[in-house]
Amino acid sequence: MRNWLRDYAELVREKLPGPLRRVGGYSVAFQNPVEAEAAHNAGAGWYGDPTFHAEASQWVTLLQLGEDTDADMIWGDVAFVIWAIRTDALASRDFTKTYFYVQGH
Repeated sequence: MRNWLRDYAELVREKLPGPLRRVGGYSVAFQNPVEAEAAHNAGAGWYGDPTFHAEASQWVTLLQLGEDTDADMIWGDVAFVIWAIRTDALASRDFTKTYFYVQGH
């Protein structure tokens, strides 16, 4: 039986030049977006909670690193490590208030 996540990861690797890396903007998510996870971790509830979407919209990706077997950077099974930050913390250059998330399976 084929593993759909591995198939998807192979397709992404074919289409992207090298490992997935992002600085700023929005992350590429296999599961929940890091903005949603950070908002939930900040106490804003979850989808459907009135404060959730307002809080999630305040978060952006600071850095995302995909696995790179050539560099021996392996986070799990086709995983990403992602650091997110609230836009107000980023504007004030307060990097002590980041959210770290490992996304994979």
